[in-house]
Amino acid sequence: MIAAFHRRRDVLLFTDWTLLRLFPPLRAMWARIGQQASVPITGHNAKGVLFGAINVRSACRTLYLASKAGSQAACQFLRRLRSVYRRAGTLWLLADRASGHTAKVTQELAARAAYSLCVAAQAML
Repeated sequence: MIAAFHRRRDVLLFTDWTLLRLFPPLRAMWARIGQQASVPITGHNAKGVLFGAINVRSACRTLYLASKAGSQAACQFLRRLRSVYRRAGTLWLLADRASGHTAKVTQELAARAAYSLCVAAQAML
């Protein structure tokens, strides 16, 4: 489908995001058999959301760190991509069906700013 519409200055990007937590899961702790592991923590489990895209042709990656996930952060990431690829034609973004990608505000921004947001029909296992 993309090959039929892709022009010379267009850019094809795979994009996704992940939630980062300051502390790893406690189930990954090691301790001697019969002893409880000591886990020093601050009581605050900070988190962030890392958005990323990789250019299929050049393998260059673009990252964006947000404090939380959602359509607002997804739109900020799209703006970041457009600033990085300001001379490109259409940005073809291949994404999963996360709510930030499918939200109305994200779809509207994509339509206004020369993005083609291709959302996968289903997750691939």
